[in-house]
Amino acid sequence: MDAAEYRRLSAIYDAIDAMNYRHAVQLCNKILKKTPDSKTVLALKALSLLRDGSATDAEVIELGRRVKAMKPTDAATMQALTATFKSLRLYDDIVDMYEQAYAAMPYNEEWANHWFMALVRAGNFKGCQLAATKLHKAFKDEKYYFWAVTSVYLQATDPACTNKQLLLTLAQRMLEKGVTDGLVKNAESLQLYFFVLDELGKFDEMERLLTGDLGKLIKVEAERNRMYLDVLRKRSDWMAMARIATEQLDSNMDDWESHVALADALEQLNPDEHKDRLDQASDLLVALQDKTRAEKTHFRGPFLAKLLFASRGLATKPPASLGDLVLQYLRQFGTAISCFEDLVQFLGMIDPADRRGLAEQLASASPIQDSGLPDAGQTDFVRMDVNCRKVLRFLTSSSLTAAQCEDAISQLLARYQLSIPLGAKLDERERQPGDDYLTLAAEYILDIFVAERDPRELHRAICLLEYGIERSKFNSDFKLLLIRLYFEIGVFKRPLELIDSLSIKHVQLDTLSYLFASDLETFGVHDEAMNQFYKLSSIYISNDRETPEAILQAFKFGSFSKIPEFIKFKDRLSNSFQRTLLSIQLARAENMDQSRSLHNFKDIVDDLESSDRLAWKDESLALLHDNRDRTMLKQHADTADTLATKISGSVFPELPAAWCKIHSLESLILRKIVKSSFEETEELENALEAAVMARDSDVCKGSLSLLMARGVAFRLKSRLHWPQPKHRPAEILVAVSRLLGGRIDENQIVPAWESVLAKYTELADMIIEWNATGLTRVQAERLTALVEATIYITAAFYIALPQEPSKKGKTPKAQQQQQQKSVDPVVAESRDAFCKVLQRVSAAVDAQLKELTGLPKAAFSKQALGQVASSLTACHANKSEQVLEGTEIVGKVADNLQRSWVQSLKGFAQEFRLRYASLV
Repeated sequence: MDAAEYRRLSAIYDAIDAMNYRHAVQLCNKILKKTPDSKTVLALKALSLLRDGSATDAEVIELGRRVKAMKPTDAATMQALTATFKSLRLYDDIVDMYEQAYAAMPYNEEWANHWFMALVRAGNFKGCQLAATKLHKAFKDEKYYFWAVTSVYLQATDPACTNKQLLLTLAQRMLEKGVTDGLVKNAESLQLYFFVLDELGKFDEMERLLTGDLGKLIKVEAERNRMYLDVLRKRSDWMAMARIATEQLDSNMDDWESHVALADALEQLNPDEHKDRLDQASDLLVALQDKTRAEKTHFRGPFLAKLLFASRGLATKPPASLGDLVLQYLRQFGTAISCFEDLVQFLGMIDPADRRGLAEQLASASPIQDSGLPDAGQTDFVRMDVNCRKVLRFLTSSSLTAAQCEDAISQLLARYQLSIPLGAKLDERERQPGDDYLTLAAEYILDIFVAERDPRELHRAICLLEYGIERSKFNSDFKLLLIRLYFEIGVFKRPLELIDSLSIKHVQLDTLSYLFASDLETFGVHDEAMNQFYKLSSIYISNDRETPEAILQAFKFGSFSKIPEFIKFKDRLSNSFQRTLLSIQLARAENMDQSRSLHNFKDIVDDLESSDRLAWKDESLALLHDNRDRTMLKQHADTADTLATKISGSVFPELPAAWCKIHSLESLILRKIVKSSFEETEELENALEAAVMARDSDVCKGSLSLLMARGVAFRLKSRLHWPQPKHRPAEILVAVSRLLGGRIDENQIVPAWESVLAKYTELADMIIEWNATGLTRVQAERLTALVEATIYITAAFYIALPQEPSKKGKTPKAQQQQQQKSVDPVVAESRDAFCKVLQRVSAAVDAQLKELTGLPKAAFSKQALGQVASSLTACHANKSEQVLEGTEIVGKVADNLQRSWVQSLKGFAQEFRLRYASLV
């Protein structure tokens, strides 16, 4: 490269670095006039066009592939093309490019490495195996040998692999040769050997390696013993497993995995034949407990292991019931924050006959009295009391009356107030010592709510938790519970603020986003919903971009044990149910937002969210992983239901497959209708009809099961909004699609339109007859369902009826008369009837909005929240005190409600107003 060319290329690189891509393109064009075949400049132009967005992806791909066809071998061109193809996810083109370069320069190890890494990025492990074998033959580096073995193993563990056994056998033989040749020199290569043997089920061979000289490659003895225990479990060698677990506990008494392994092994042994071994284990626990008592730091493991043994029916010394052991553990470790979490796995196993006695002991053994906290160790006393209260709630939650719940709430609020001074000097990022009192009080309020579904109880819980956040601004438990509570009463604004304050990042965007994204598109604020969906989807973009690079680095540095983990992580995120759910929610929001003008909707329908993510076929849904963390918002109660399920009155989160099917098919059919592609909709219509029927059946069964499991009277099932009308829009869409596609018999057309209007009127009446102030989640869902039904029927009329001439170009009078003659009278009458119903809906929503905006803040607060403040009282020794007295909590909550309800109703009012105007 001469000096002049270097200067010209430097100017292009400077423009790209400054993100002045348009100028970079201009510089490239200037050079190309003189040297039109300059590979480097053409590659830089392709990269600049892509980043500038001034060319389509197809044009950039064409230019990039033109350069690739020139078979470049210089670093500058290859780097620019790699960046371009990587951004477009054209990994196979990168593979071809580096394969060509290596073929042209077979002794260039750098291009050889890039070729292999390109194959890894493309997920082509068969190609990786062949490439690594070539590299090992050419350059004699042992790392390439293990690259080849790893590639074989990854092919074998692919779910789509058809010759798994053959590939695993090949990998084993390669590793055996590696051992013979002295290539297995570190723990990572040995771990790869274990992976292969584990897949083959050769556990004896794994044990031989672990206990031999190669096992010493694993330097940490505890890690080696952990692997040994895992092998012994798979071999069902219970005696050896008990021996190794005992040795582990001698060196680390708090090793919980070893305690569990010991209990698992003893449980499998015959108690008559191995009584000595069982006695030794009991003696070991006693010895470990004595040892930890003598030390400064008391380890919980030996004491928790005694509970584990008792729960498995294994003998303990001295003999004690599970309830007695729980009480002993509370007395010894009740000041630990994790005490309840330690015990919860055993509480459900306590004999029902012992529960009442244990509950009475806990109620009377509280270290805090109504008169106040003891003088010394106050924070520890609070923690002890909190853990006692949690266990007490778990034991008694299913048997309390509403009056007993109210008593518990008052006592908890009194204790919270007593604990407030202890947190006065804490950093604002720390939790207050008594925060869990408020969480427990909120749970008791929800117990009352479940029986009657009275929204005033939700208002009480919200005010209580907002009161807690005043002091514990970073309490995520309060915030997550508030998000679900606010959503249930139809408020979206405050949850969005809480979401931002939680700073949820990285993989939590996949595992936790269901808590605050599940209902977001149903509140009439499509722009804000879409913004949230785009934010939450960022983790999937990062995963597609960054995880392949992590896999490359693991190959590069020989971290073979991490490669399967990274691949599994990438697969679980790439094929996440939550990713699909967010894409479908985004498609729903886009449908509602963009279809306000059907002219525009028809033009942009191809640019909406890719239909690749609108999964509805069983085989596609079967490949998805449900990564949602269902442990969040767990109750301190003997039930599998989360607080979110209790709040919503139905299983939350709901089963995603049925939801995905219905709403994916709705979006796909709507887009086919708008494009008049009726020949493609019949299969989709039938699938949607079947999905709705199956889903309605599941909802009915699920609602009834939930009621019966809770012991709630059968007459209360109507309060769970069962059956729900949320799938009426799907039924309407199927009907109008068949009408437009000509798949309805001629003598059934009138009844079909009448059925469509009857279903629409049913939905509309639910809105028109709504007489409560504001919204609820259920009402917002109904409004959204009505909006979607309105879109489907409006689209049908848009397709079926001639359109009015535009103002720019008026149709001649004769043509207008011809249009009037071609109008189907059945469709015209249906449109007129539909417009009347839509007008009534629009008027009803406008009236509710007017009423809500006309209320002064004080009047709204009184009407919406009523006596909430006076209903939250703390019972002290000599008096009762209103907790929220002197605070602005009720006013702030009322403001949250009014602001959000007004904004939602404005959105819904606009939806109906615009669609009515478009028809009349």
